[in-house]
Amino acid sequence: MRTGKTTTTTNKSPMTGQAVKLLRRGWSVIPVHIPLPNGDCSCGNDCSWPGKHPRIPWRPYTENLPTEAQVIEWFDEEFFGANLGVVTGQVSDLVVVDVDGTIDDFQALGLPRTRAVLTGGGGYHFYYRNGREPTPSGISVTPGIDIKADGGFVVSPPSLHLSGFNYEWLDRRRILTKISPSDLPQRAHVSSPNGEWAGELLGGVSEGERSATTARLAGRYAQIGLTADEATMLLVTWNTQNDPPLSDRELGATIRSVYTRHTRRNEEQIRTVGDLADLFAKIHGKGDE
Repeated sequence: MRTGKTTTTTNKSPMTGQAVKLLRRGWSVIPVHIPLPNGDCSCGNDCSWPGKHPRIPWRPYTENLPTEAQVIEWFDEEFFGANLGVVTGQVSDLVVVDVDGTIDDFQALGLPRTRAVLTGGGGYHFYYRNGREPTPSGISVTPGIDIKADGGFVVSPPSLHLSGFNYEWLDRRRILTKISPSDLPQRAHVSSPNGEWAGELLGGVSEGERSATTARLAGRYAQIGLTADEATMLLVTWNTQNDPPLSDRELGATIRSVYTRHTRRNEEQIRTVGDLADLFAKIHGKGDE
């Protein structure tokens, strides 16, 4: 009769085993907040992205993997029941194409097949290896399709979505396909800023600079064509790096204020152009009447 030691899993989060498995694969993993049954977020704030933002300041894990002991402590003790996040980019040798649409939308990009996740919201995450080449995150290829790479992260199976459904792997037997940045589709909009903006986005700022930097970043996002919802998604993640973070209420109010001003300016420009057209018509006439 075969005997052996019995492993006790009492009070152990089912997420721990998956987190350790991904860590041993070489992926940087982090704990993420969960959505509550009433639609709120476990962060306890007026949250714009319930169950989709990290529970920790996660900037260090864009450069180095956490230890296995740290991961176990997170998911078994400190943040028991947390969702699971995977940091993308060079640290994990991962690029993820985030499709908030259909398989047809993804296939239209002409990218090779690879391992995929069905998100709880009905979208897809397509995971690729990128040979640890520098690849910017936040590239919006087309409306509803974004690239997650350096400085980004995705929520990973079997995490819980606000919809009540779990994220799940599709075709576990398929291996991750390797692509290079040049293989990725041409960007339509860049939703993560370059230069000094990237430093602010990834590094966070101190207490006296949070509101002003939020407004600057939101203004930049508005200028390059992002919607307020898209800007909020990026800034909620960025805000976790601040010391201390703004409340979700303050963050949301600043973003709304910036986008309201941006919309008002655009409307004023449209009115001005319309007035010029009317003036031109009056000067030159509309023809003999």
